[in-house]
Amino acid sequence: MAAPNKDEAHQFALMLHSGMPAVDAIQYFFPDETETGVINAALKEWVKSGAVQRAVLALQGKAWQDMSLDEKISLSIDKHYAELAYFLYSHNYSQLVGADRQKADICRASLEARIAGTAGKMGPLEQFWSDIRSGKVKLAGLPA
Repeated sequence: MAAPNKDEAHQFALMLHSGMPAVDAIQYFFPDETETGVINAALKEWVKSGAVQRAVLALQGKAWQDMSLDEKISLSIDKHYAELAYFLYSHNYSQLVGADRQKADICRASLEARIAGTAGKMGPLEQFWSDIRSGKVKLAGLPA
């Protein structure tokens, strides 16, 4: 197995950045390989390669250890949403059963909440209760 060249490393990093699992991405570079052990060995070599590490760094803009906590959180959340989107994109809902159908439903709901701007926010009832507890809302007839 050869380490990736600069172009292959960039393409591989783009696939990872789009939310595709590494084990799926590597198979595009070895389409005729059917042995799992060979694919796993290639994956291990590619992920450790300097070319892939440089390509990933170029896409994320900064090394993880050089990021602030807010940058790490933002990158992690963006990565997670990309992975959720990739799962929905790469699976036909009508063919999913059991845990995979539940996973697709969770992915869809999470992505819809993000698009709607409600991801990570409390629902109306939770917000109301929080406002009561904080004193922002006072209920008539109840002791303060």
